[in-house]
Amino acid sequence: MNKGAYNNLFWGMVYAFLNVNVGIINIFPNFIGYIFIFYALTKLSAENEIFNKAKIPTLILIPIGIKDILEQNSLYRLFETQNSRILLNFLGSLEAVLFLYVLYILCEGISSILKDRGILNIEKSIKNAFKVFSIFSVFVILYNPFLLNLPSEFGLIAIISAIVCSGTGLYIGFLFKKVGNSI
Repeated sequence: MNKGAYNNLFWGMVYAFLNVNVGIINIFPNFIGYIFIFYALTKLSAENEIFNKAKIPTLILIPIGIKDILEQNSLYRLFETQNSRILLNFLGSLEAVLFLYVLYILCEGISSILKDRGILNIEKSIKNAFKVFSIFSVFVILYNPFLLNLPSEFGLIAIISAIVCSGTGLYIGFLFKKVGNSI
C-alpha cells in the first residue's frame, strides 16, 4: 500500500474544497488539488484497476480548475459579461459533475481495498460520507444553471449545500489520510 498516494489524496481534497482568498489570490486553487489527485491515481492504479477510470476526468479537471483564478482577477471582472458568467457557470457545473465521478471512483476503489484488508470501519465511513456528499452535490449541480435567474433568497439554500459539500469533502480527505496511516 502506498501511504504517499493517500497523503496526496488528502492534500488534493484540501485544495479542492478550501477556498481561502487573500486579496485577489486564492491560496488553495482547485487545479493544484486536481494535480495531487491525479498523482495519487497514478500510484493507486497499480493496486486496483478501477483507479484508471478516473485519470482522464481528473486531467480534464486540471484546466477547468484554473477558472478559479480568473474569477478572482480584478481585470477579468472589468470585462465580465453575461456570456462570460454563463460560461463560468457551465464550467462550474462541469467541474462538479466530473469531480463527483472522480470521487465516486476513488471511494469505490479505496472501499474495495479496505474491504479486502478487513478494515471495515473506515470503509463504511467513506461510503456514508460519499452518500452525503453526492446528495448535496447533485443539488448544487441542478441548482447552478438557474442561479442567474432565481431570486437571491434561493442562494442561501445553495450556500448551505456548498458548505455541506465542502465539509463532507474535507472529511473524506481526512478519511483518505487515515487509510494511509492504517495500512
